[in-house]
Amino acid sequence: VIVNASAVITDIKSYLLSIKYLKDLGYKVVFGGSEVIPDIFLEYEVLDFKKFCKQNYLNELRLINNAEVVISSPSGYAFLASTLNKKLLYCNQWSITIPQPGKLTLQVPCRIRKNGNLLTLSQQYKYMDKQKANCKHSNLYSFEHPSGEIILSSLKELMSEEKTNFENNFLVKDFRS
Repeated sequence: VIVNASAVITDIKSYLLSIKYLKDLGYKVVFGGSEVIPDIFLEYEVLDFKKFCKQNYLNELRLINNAEVVISSPSGYAFLASTLNKKLLYCNQWSITIPQPGKLTLQVPCRIRKNGNLLTLSQQYKYMDKQKANCKHSNLYSFEHPSGEIILSSLKELMSEEKTNFENNFLVKDFRS
């Protein structure tokens, strides 16, 4: 599904490493929002919030407010987590020039290639700034969803109490270069 500021269809399998990591730590993983839960998430025993609670704005706010961490694509759901100042892993957005306002938000954007060459994040930022909110892109550009390894490394960074222990995470450093 491409939602709001997503540049490419979300690769749901890229979230499986993070789901497994959270489950191994003893967390319950809950799928919120109005989208249909992917079958593969059910195989990982992710709970479908809609099956346990009536879906409405108040219940979604309660779910987000009680969450330790929220992993979201670019959507209103991410904005709610951000404004509630929850730890938010904000994945797959192309609009890095319009970040979420929360202090506890970590962006994991899609990466952009121009003519097959990966743009640096600085180049990507400049491109996005020129685009403004325009979602139509030239055929010269292609977009890559972050990998499961990048999402997991970023999740660990976000959840870490020690903010310096990921400075040498070369996987994420390379992604952010």
